Amino acid sequence: MRFQELIDRLAEKVPVEALNIQQNNEISRVMIEDGADSELCTVHNTIVIVPRGQNMTGNAGGAVFIGKGEGILPPDAAQVSAGIPAERIALILQDLLLSENGKKVFENEILTLLVREESLDTVLTRLAERYQCAAVILDLSGRVLHHSSPFPEGVAYLSEYMERGICPPAYMEHLHRVEARKKRLCDREPFTSFCDEAGIWYLCANVLVHGELSGYCFLTRAENDFPEESGKLLTLVAGVVGNRMEQIYGAMPTNRQRWSHLIEDALTGLSGQQIRERAASFPESLPDRMQVIVLVRRMQDGRSENPEIVRGAAASAFPDDPMAVYDHHLVLLLPADVEQDDARAQSLRDLCGRQGLVCGVSFPFSDAARIRQHYDEALRAVRLSRKLYEADCLSTAHAMMIYEVLDRLPEGTDFDALCHPALRMLKDYDASHGTDLYNTLITLALNNYSMAKTCQDLFIHRNTMMYRKRRIEVLTGIPLDDPQLRFEIQFSLAVRNYRAGQD
Repeated sequence: MRFQELIDRLAEKVPVEALNIQQNNEISRVMIEDGADSELCTVHNTIVIVPRGQNMTGNAGGAVFIGKGEGILPPDAAQVSAGIPAERIALILQDLLLSENGKKVFENEILTLLVREESLDTVLTRLAERYQCAAVILDLSGRVLHHSSPFPEGVAYLSEYMERGICPPAYMEHLHRVEARKKRLCDREPFTSFCDEAGIWYLCANVLVHGELSGYCFLTRAENDFPEESGKLLTLVAGVVGNRMEQIYGAMPTNRQRWSHLIEDALTGLSGQQIRERAASFPESLPDRMQVIVLVRRMQDGRSENPEIVRGAAASAFPDDPMAVYDHHLVLLLPADVEQDDARAQSLRDLCGRQGLVCGVSFPFSDAARIRQHYDEALRAVRLSRKLYEADCLSTAHAMMIYEVLDRLPEGTDFDALCHPALRMLKDYDASHGTDLYNTLITLALNNYSMAKTCQDLFIHRNTMMYRKRRIEVLTGIPLDDPQLRFEIQFSLAVRNYRAGQD
């Protein structure tokens, strides 16, 4: 501690009547000199307590004179009131130096833990023990990244939520309000504030990634009496968190980062209530109706060797949409009816083509708490599509729904018995008469019974198509405009495709 700071701290305990600062040396020792006439020798980094009249020539530390004397104070000297015992002054100064040394030792301990990349939970617990408070790191979605333990009684409101891995929604709303009105959001300087909703004071250091706010590192306690040095250490921890986030998330925009973290937590088991609470505290909202998109590798086990590369490519194609990596798969949330949005569907197909991927699309939904359920739908659609060797890289849960039913049938099921007998009848008739009625019915069904599209695909005239349609109806005894027949034919085609994939 420097001489002036030490004297300033001394002045809080005893009256300091005069002060002369020149060198402002670093002080590490305290010494009492009671000789009245002898000249003190040079004592480096030492503050000497002496009667006012003693000569201090050559002192390389500083001096505290007790009582008034003649002339001006020598350099780096202070004068205190007469009658104050030298032993009391020495004890105060020694306590101050010991306290400062303890701070440095603790600071070195925290720095060592950070350099060794120890668990941030361990670092926060040491901070909490030192300053008798709770220490927490949040990302912008309200997810608790790290926290100290156990929590002191004064912040019980916070501890109930921290155990569940989320920040109280009211507290997140408070942080967002602070975020909205602060002019220096991207400063690294810590600040203190009071949260009315939680009834606690907190000291907060912003976590920055590429200069953008990405989270909060804070200490909480019932009173606003945070030690000065705690802000410095909290800022160091926030810097380390920012560096680690930068390595993981790169330059992801803030709003996507919030939702990315929430998607990850929803997929790893965060309860529906917690998902809704966190989503409600976000400044930005999800679409009213959305779909989960799961991107997996086309070959092998479907796991991407480096999903972050896929994330980077997807971020270029869908810059405003939230995404996350889960179980080596890339997961996106897109506005609903992706398969009918030609531009988005084409972007997905282009992305899959460049990266060697296939993608599954869930049913539409509105409740963010159901992200996990619809992720499972999209993933099943992908797996069934690969099982059936579908050519299209985009598979929807809607299109795969009937195959999912077939996939759940017990082993040994007679699939031929599930097909409409008209298909077998037409196949046998074609074999004995050299006609093409079976293929005509299949093509007609695949084209949703569009005569024009079927003529185009089969390269036949409309009159020929009309003739074949009538022959099919005569042979099967069932009109092709019968809705029930059409459903049974579609189901039969699904059975045929499923069996082909199995074979």
